[in-house]
Amino acid sequence: MGSAYRPIATIVRARGTKGELVCRPWHAGSPLLREGLPVAILPPNFSVERFQTVASATFDGSDQRVRFSGIADLDAATHCVGARVLAPEDELPEEAGEEGPRAWIGLLAVDETLGELGRVVDVEEGPAQALLVIAHEGREVLVPAVEPILVSADEEAVHLACPPGLLGI
Repeated sequence: MGSAYRPIATIVRARGTKGELVCRPWHAGSPLLREGLPVAILPPNFSVERFQTVASATFDGSDQRVRFSGIADLDAATHCVGARVLAPEDELPEEAGEEGPRAWIGLLAVDETLGELGRVVDVEEGPAQALLVIAHEGREVLVPAVEPILVSADEEAVHLACPPGLLGI
């Protein structure tokens, strides 16, 4: 049976003419993309193979510059911008547990003014910020996980200060 895959980074931009990409790690600790790591790029597109191997990776303090084995030019790299990079869990270090927004899935979302909104059911990782997907009154609403909207998070809830109109209420 194959290993489960976990999202570890988002591709935020193409860089250079030889297919190099800038990836924003999801993990707050050390970056997880390393030479030789097998990965999957999702969502799939027709420009590159879904399954790749990291050919090289360097860390600049916040993002990683990465080359994948099957992405050799700027055109192919450009088609990957916005995609997530997933790695097999059994290839990741033990200390690479869920952190940040992904760790909040299942927690209650509580707004300072509106009270309980519902549960965080997913996290969509965009190029600028993560979006919390909250099940709210029979529909899903997206809430940016950024200050000043995101006030705090603890073991039971994500505390928010949603501006008027954000939830369509």
